[in-house]
Amino acid sequence: MAPDDADLLARADELGDALKRAKQVMDPGAFYHLLVESNATIRQVTRVEYGTICAPPTCGCGGTC
Repeated sequence: MAPDDADLLARADELGDALKRAKQVMDPGAFYHLLVESNATIRQVTRVEYGTICAPPTCGCGGTC
């Protein structure tokens, strides 16, 4: 059974909360690596280039918001 929109949003919120906590305790390099790995996993599962969708255009990452 495919997850519904509410479940997907709840999981995304959980991921965001976990990343916030990780950022507080990890050094910047390790946290960046975690983000890269997270984006790669999201891309594999969803076929969506998550990093370019959510990156602000001023970050130099080529993203649009």
